[in-house]
Amino acid sequence: MSLTQQENLLVSAVVTTRPKPVRRDRVLTPNPVEKYAVKQNIKVVYYPDNLDEMSKFISTLPITSDTHGLSASFPRIMPSSLIGAFSGRLYNLHPSLLPQFRNVAPVPYAIALGEPATGITLFRIGDGIDNGEILTQTQEPIVKTDSTPILLTRLFKKGTELFTSWLTNSTHPTHVSQAHDKGGLIFTHKLTREFGYVEWPVILKLIVNHPIFETETQNPLVKLRLTHFPDRNNNILSDLIRALDGYEKVWTIAKTKKGPLEISFKLENGSSSTFAILIAGKPRPLAWDDFVASYL
Repeated sequence: MSLTQQENLLVSAVVTTRPKPVRRDRVLTPNPVEKYAVKQNIKVVYYPDNLDEMSKFISTLPITSDTHGLSASFPRIMPSSLIGAFSGRLYNLHPSLLPQFRNVAPVPYAIALGEPATGITLFRIGDGIDNGEILTQTQEPIVKTDSTPILLTRLFKKGTELFTSWLTNSTHPTHVSQAHDKGGLIFTHKLTREFGYVEWPVILKLIVNHPIFETETQNPLVKLRLTHFPDRNNNILSDLIRALDGYEKVWTIAKTKKGPLEISFKLENGSSSTFAILIAGKPRPLAWDDFVASYL
């Protein structure tokens, strides 16, 4: 259920980014958040690209003593002037169990590292990156059919319920500390093409779930997994494919009898172990066995 469907809440405005040019004709197109807000007759306010415009932006927001602000999947650090305007009532939903997996890519990291579960956290926004006072959080299992888009959708649905439950609970529970007495906290980073590249010899081992060592690869996520969780040496390739779904492709340069070929990987029909291969420049994927028979 979305916030607009909550009987005891009124969504007075939606803050999002300005329309961007898309397609070859470069037509300015609103994002899905704005499109949904317009359909619901909700005021849309554009977040300023220039911090010099922040004061004017804040003045356009319908903030009263009863107003609460909620951010989700909004990759901006809020300035102190905006935080102060809400007088402590500006919150964020972050799809991890903070303080683990702070920053921009918590769900891809959790899947790629073979985590059995993750969660979503509601916290009060402060001046740092996902380090504000944790108000409440809930755990969610990661299953083998989860890709990043699937898991994100499920987490933010639970996050909506978490926020409304916390907001309407007159006796708010004691907050969870951001302190962490165990080692191994991982700070996530923006996913780039390098996160998808895996060396060909390593690919051949991962296809058959052969154990590999941290020194065999430069892939940031695979190295992180083998360093922090050396016991998680199975299903690395399929977990990486599911993690990068919607962001980057898992790819390599295959040494074939027809010469070096750039290939990328996908999982077939929701399987966690059946791979399809897409050769750069070719329109259709091949099953791994067919690729082996034709090219290796």
